[in-house]
Amino acid sequence: MLYQILHAVENLHSTFNQRFDRLEQRMDNLEQRMNGLEQRMDNLEQRVNGLEQRVDGIDTRQGELYLVTRSIEHRTEYISAALQRTTEDVVELSGKVENINKKLFNIQAYIDYQTSKIAENEREIYLLKQAR
Repeated sequence: MLYQILHAVENLHSTFNQRFDRLEQRMDNLEQRMNGLEQRMDNLEQRVNGLEQRVDGIDTRQGELYLVTRSIEHRTEYISAALQRTTEDVVELSGKVENINKKLFNIQAYIDYQTSKIAENEREIYLLKQAR
């Protein structure tokens, strides 16, 4: 009977060792899987960091584009105002040129009138000289 008890204890010990070995193997598998998951998490974290840097770069470029756009808008407003002033100046100068042209026309008419008077006076002087 002692032999049977000893044999039963050996069987229990053997079964316990087999189960313990399987449990250790499962623990090793779980540890490997955990290591794999940790590596994947590290890779994901690196990708997230890379994406954050890209977003920061995009934000920086967007800020630079905003500044360039505002600068262009200011320059456009300045040029538009300058063109408006130039247009007003051209209109004013055009009116002045028109007035000068009218005055020149009047002066030319006066010169033509005086020239014809001088020609008449010269003809009268010539006729008077001829008559003497």
